[in-house]
Amino acid sequence: MALQETTYSAQPDEREPDAYTVNASCWKIGVSRSTLYQLIAAGQLRSVKIRGRRMIPTTEIKRLVTEGA
Repeated sequence: MALQETTYSAQPDEREPDAYTVNASCWKIGVSRSTLYQLIAAGQLRSVKIRGRRMIPTTEIKRLVTEGA
């Protein structure tokens, strides 16, 4: 059986999400979970709770990276 080459194209489903989970946010920003929660508690990073999950809006991640904490 021959291997098929897979190509990927930018589909609407592959766009950046509106919000990230805490773990994904930590990875994107490069901080630990405790540091992320400290930023939230200090009011330096806005988060929302959706169905019991804490989510960080993508705009907040970009703002934090651009402006710094």
